[in-house]
Parts: sequence; structure tokens; C-alpha cells
Amino acid sequence: MSGLLIRPTLLDLDRVPVVEEFLEGGRLSLGNRALRRRGGHGEDATVDAHVADLRLVGDAAQGDDRPVLELERRNLPQLLFVRGGSGMTVTSLVAMLYALRSPELSYASVDKLQKMLAAEVFGYATDKKKASGRALGTLVEIITFYTLCAWKLRDAIAIEKPIPEFANPDIIHNVEFSLHPIVGMRSVSIKPLDLPVTSRKLINAGGPIAAGHTAKSQQLVTKDHVMRNAAVISKGDHGFTTANISSMDAKGCTVALANLLDAPFTIFECKRVGIEEGMKKGPQTIEKAKQGAYVARSVSSLQKFRLANGKVQGVLDTGGDHLRIGDYDALVREIIDGADADALRSFILTVGVVSNHGNWFTAENHNKELRVLAQSYDWLLFLTDAGLCQFIEKLLVKPVAELQPAREAFLVSYNAEKRGNCFTKVKIRVEADLALKQYFATREDEIESWFNVVAPRGATIKQLRDDLVKLANKDWRSIRQS
Repeated sequence: MSGLLIRPTLLDLDRVPVVEEFLEGGRLSLGNRALRRRGGHGEDATVDAHVADLRLVGDAAQGDDRPVLELERRNLPQLLFVRGGSGMTVTSLVAMLYALRSPELSYASVDKLQKMLAAEVFGYATDKKKASGRALGTLVEIITFYTLCAWKLRDAIAIEKPIPEFANPDIIHNVEFSLHPIVGMRSVSIKPLDLPVTSRKLINAGGPIAAGHTAKSQQLVTKDHVMRNAAVISKGDHGFTTANISSMDAKGCTVALANLLDAPFTIFECKRVGIEEGMKKGPQTIEKAKQGAYVARSVSSLQKFRLANGKVQGVLDTGGDHLRIGDYDALVREIIDGADADALRSFILTVGVVSNHGNWFTAENHNKELRVLAQSYDWLLFLTDAGLCQFIEKLLVKPVAELQPAREAFLVSYNAEKRGNCFTKVKIRVEADLALKQYFATREDEIESWFNVVAPRGATIKQLRDDLVKLANKDWRSIRQS
């Protein structure tokens, strides 16, 4: 590497301009820092192991091999030296760490982040870009799920449940999250802790399942402390029962059981779309937007149509071949604020969450895809670049103590060993789940600031939270039986 000139296009990790970076005769000059170390075979190591603000770094002086970024359970990033490995260069490491450290990452930086992750973290994957995209997509779903938990809606949540179209049960659509009426709640304790925690053990400890239900075999917590969110432990003709871990320690665990009605009152879908290299847009972008728009327009008894003057009207089937027609937003408001059982019975509030990575532009600067979604969902939330990057920074780059269990779960899930993912909306480590619930619950204003409301125009995310709570508190047993 003697005589290799590295262009001074970066700031160093202390955000000091790098005036000169030059490797010469085993000497690395980084601005005014110059360090020399001896390699394991008596030769000068080409790169000093010390990098500012990177506390867990292997010692280059222990060997003569090149660096590779390796994800370990407790160390991110950890710079090790391996023989024959295809690792990241010091320059790309500095670039990635500096980009991640920026408190206000730009739109372009988030897009570049996926490319960096694809190149440097997911090098083991067959499709590196898809692997990094899925990881970022998982983070969007995690943020959405734990925001709902912070709004005290966890027990109403079903995950990836098939939702039929209104009056057309032959066609169903899986959605990321759906909120269902709670018609019964109880808490069950299992002591002493006996892993794995199964639905059979839970039913034995908590008594019989709901009348008319059939028990389902589920593993709520594995021996490795991986839990399942909203685990369905029984099903009936008109409802189902979910189990969520409320607390767990060495002495035992407490589980919340919720009896839910089948038909939801709200659905959430998360949309994140990538583009092919070398293209400004991809055909999959508009197709996914159309897919989301179709679901949003087909599941509720309140349907949209547009007049010749461009105004959006709503038509609501209240049963008995009776229709109510009026301004769409006004009808939504009447239904949520009112107690009309005929209006509420088959009404579903639709919410989309989109994130901006390559083709969604911004909440203010809509492209065709964003317009399609904004005109289809009742609410469209835009997870900002700054919000996503802030979460990534606190989770992975400059980890806060409260999120350490979640960070460990992420690192175990995304590595070449492929032992199984324990950091998703469905399956997650118990300790990570408890940490995320606590973190989101105590930082509600900060986390809500991560979202912009695209539709309805002029609304706030606090209004969405209030509407969801209003719907959750309706007397759904009477509404659905009337």
C-alpha cells in the first residue's frame, strides 16, 4: 500500500476536515495525526488500529492482514484482520461512520446508506441490495409497531392477518398490522419460568379458552428468549385470542390475553420501495403503490368516488340497501366521533406508512406514487429520513443504553451465520421487546416528530392517535351484534 494517495474528500470522525491522507512506507497520515505500529511479523502495519470514536476495534499491530467489518453479537462495528477476506477499506469505513454520525442525514445519505449496507454489511447475501433493503424495511415496521404500543394499542393488534374486501370475502389481503375490537382481556402468570412458553402451558395456567374457540399450537417464547408478538392461541367463528408477553424475568412471566373480533376497525400498511441500479424509477414502484391503493379502497364499507369537479365524495353502506353519500372527510369524521352502529359496523380506517428511499421524494414534493397512496388511504404517514436515521443512530451507531438489548438482537439477526432472525415485528427477543416498548413509551413526542402527515391535509399525528383510541373504545360487541 506504499505511496497510495487517498483523496481528501471526507471529514474525519471528529468532524475535522481531513487535509491530507497519505499512506507511505507503513505510515498513515490523517490530517495532523501520524501513527506508526509494528506488525505481527516485525513489519510496519499499514493502518493504525485507532480510529476516533470507534471503541471496539481490533489491533492492526497484531497481524499483517487486511481489515474486514464483522458484525458480532455485542460489537458493532468491530474491525478485525483476517487472512484472505474481502473486507471493507479504511476509507469506506470512515465514510460510512461519518455518514451515519450526521445528526441530519439528507435524502441522498439515506439512499447511500442502503448501498453501504449492501456492500459492507450484507456482503454474504446473494442479493446484497435486497438484503439491506429488507433490513431497513424491518426497521420501518418496528417503528410503526412500537409507536402503536406506545399509544396503548398493543393488545388490539394482529400481525399479517388476512383481511377480506368489503362484502367480497372471496378476496383477502394480508396487511402488516390490523387493530381489532377487544371484547375480553385477562392476565396469566407462569411461575416458575419454564421455557419454552407454549400456548398449551398458557391455557393450563390461565384456564379454558373462549367459548366456541379451537386452541392453536403456538410457541410464545423459545428457549433462546425469542418471543412472538400477537401470538394467536385460539380461533373461533367470529374472533380469535392473542397472547403478548407483558413481563418476564428468571422467576416467571406475565402474559396478556386479548379476545378480539375478526373484523378490524383499522389497518396499517408499511411501504418501502427500492429502485434498480442506474434507473431513476422502477416499474415495481408504481405497481406497489397501486397494490396498496387497491387494498385501501376495498376493505371498508365507506368507499371513495370523485366528482367531475374533482371533489372526493364518500358512499357508505349502512345496511338494508341504504346508502349515505357526502363529503368523504366529513363522513369519516362523523363515523369516528359518532355512535351510529350502522355506520361503524363495517367501517375500517386505513393507514399507510411510507418511507423515502430512492423514489418517494418528500412529504411536500409528491410524485405519482405518493399521490396515488395519499388519495387512497384515509391517513398517509411519511416516515422522514431524519426520523429513520435518528433511530438507526441510537440503535446501532451511537447506541443508547436503553436500546442495548434491541441492538444485540439486530446484530444476531443480520450476519452470515444465518441462525434465524430475532428482530422483526413478529419474532423478537424478549429483552429487545421490553426495551423498545419502554423507549417508545417514554419518548412519545420525539418519535411522533419522525412522521409527517401527508393525508388528510392539515392533520396531525396526535389526531390520528386520538382517532384510534376513540375507535378502540367503542362498544364493538353491541355494534357488531346489532
